[in-house]
Amino acid sequence: MRLIQSWLVFAKSTKPFDLAKCLNENYLLLIPVLSIAETVVSGANQFISVEENFDSQPEETKRMLSELKACILKAAPKASELLNYNIPAYALIEGDKREAQFMIAGYKNHVGFYPHPTTMEQFDLELKSYKKGEGSVQFPLDKPLPKELIVNMVKYRMALLGAS
Repeated sequence: MRLIQSWLVFAKSTKPFDLAKCLNENYLLLIPVLSIAETVVSGANQFISVEENFDSQPEETKRMLSELKACILKAAPKASELLNYNIPAYALIEGDKREAQFMIAGYKNHVGFYPHPTTMEQFDLELKSYKKGEGSVQFPLDKPLPKELIVNMVKYRMALLGAS
């Protein structure tokens, strides 16, 4: 559990909330509030680290996420680990935007791999037996992870970005 500081605002009017107006007469009171936060608005845990995210998963999901992470780092050993949208991400280029990241997430029956739409297009035939989205693929927990394919996908994306 973590303490989160938030603000409780008592509005004097029914106009939409505007933080800049907090200091004028439209608002009577702005009170700092400390609360114990376990969840974000979506109801999901708010993680501090990738390790904490992995540790919150069921054993089989955690094992497959660890394998997926190992595949990414095998192809991109200099990738930096971070949380993006509260899920593990691996930045191929330090400080770059989402386009230079691979994201992974654990679910009840699968792990999600979010490489990028261009990478998904390139490997469409190899991914035909998996459930896919525009920039994502689901690897079921009850089947072996296609490790060589994942490594090749990461290498392909790195080449597109000019990352080493």
